[in-house]
Amino acid sequence: MLLLLTLNGIDLSYTQKELYTIILKIAAGTSDLKELNDWILNHQI
Repeated sequence: MLLLLTLNGIDLSYTQKELYTIILKIAAGTSDLKELNDWILNHQI
């Protein structure tokens, strides 16, 4: 995901804890596409 965002000119600012938290939530099924999209938009530089 991060590679594709970078290749498309989207840079993010986040801590490792923020990143693994959202990834684990997606993997566990407790997060949806809207939450991921919101996370990306909130962390975009």
